Amino acid sequence: MSFFSLAKSYYPTYEASFEYLLKNSTIAYFSLVSGSIPTGVLISFLPLYLFGISNSEFLAASVASVPALSAILASPIWGALKDRSSRSKPLMLVGLLPYAALSFFLAFTRDLTQIFLAWSAAALLIAATTPVFASFVTAGVERRGTSLGLMAASTASGGAVGALVGGVTYQWYDLRAAFLIGGLGSLTAALIILFALKENPQPPDPDPSARRIATLEILSNRRVLMPCISCFSYMVGITAFSSLAAIYIVEVLGGSRFLWGISATLGYVLGAVTIAPTGRLSDRVGRKPIIRAGLLAQIVLFVSFFLFFRDPLLVALLYVAPLVYVVCTTITTLVTDVTSEGERGKAVGIQNSWLNAGGVAGPLLGGALAQGLGIGVVFPFAITMVLFSVIWAQLTVAEASPKLER
Repeated sequence: MSFFSLAKSYYPTYEASFEYLLKNSTIAYFSLVSGSIPTGVLISFLPLYLFGISNSEFLAASVASVPALSAILASPIWGALKDRSSRSKPLMLVGLLPYAALSFFLAFTRDLTQIFLAWSAAALLIAATTPVFASFVTAGVERRGTSLGLMAASTASGGAVGALVGGVTYQWYDLRAAFLIGGLGSLTAALIILFALKENPQPPDPDPSARRIATLEILSNRRVLMPCISCFSYMVGITAFSSLAAIYIVEVLGGSRFLWGISATLGYVLGAVTIAPTGRLSDRVGRKPIIRAGLLAQIVLFVSFFLFFRDPLLVALLYVAPLVYVVCTTITTLVTDVTSEGERGKAVGIQNSWLNAGGVAGPLLGGALAQGLGIGVVFPFAITMVLFSVIWAQLTVAEASPKLER
């Protein structure tokens, strides 16, 4: 069996050339690997970097909420623009280039106000990445779980490189060097999209009012809204701890910065390895069982941290479980199941806004609890939020067959 025959059996398509979709999807995935390098650096180490400057748990944790706050309103807008446009390349560049500019800027400033403002401004544009790429890689593809799994795996692979680079440079040199490397990665991704991606623009929809109706339907669609609420609650719980994880492992438990870098790297690596097979599994068994299993596993992990484990090496190793990739990517896939290609960008943008809303609330609440009552209080709060998420998903989220356009 040839490579293309094997790939086509794994990646069935409709209404489009398989070779065309495979080539463009591969280019998109490779650009996400390179473009996600600064994500690994910033998400893994910026809170610890700011804690060293400010000595404030609240400020260190809240930096994770700033780009999420900017993305809440921006993601649906970029998704709607993608649905209205016949081309994806310009919007992909909008999402990639600001990460390069932000990384280069952070390499030359230690001012807290400038860092927060730069995060906020860049995030308004970076928010285009998820809805635009998700809509692009699922267009014309039957197994959307597989496509979004590969997209998440690509993002995680780049994050792994960034986290490893950040851990090495922060332990033995200066994190600002990692910012520069991350910026080069994002710039490389933009060049890949600019020169390698070839699109066949489709004619615009002759009835744009249909899109406006679709947007209203998406906002009131229970099958979209219920998983979004579950995703929001989960993100509040997970980010309440993850925004403080570096401080907990390094400052509270006494681990090294390099240990945290290895932990963050392994988390991205495991995410890259597991999410694509998980997407394919969700195509076979359904989305809801995967979501439920991921949420329950997250509760077990938090309970273990809270009650049993105080060794930094053990906590760092357990922290690498790629549950956030499994849960959030599967929820995104479920949202695409109940929307057509013409409204999918908006729907994913709306779901991404709910996700980012949780990413705003979680670090702020976790940072406030850690600052006022101690970091140990964050664990019961995180457990409660994830428990609500799994109960809500079980009671309200409706499983749906993938909605294929024929």
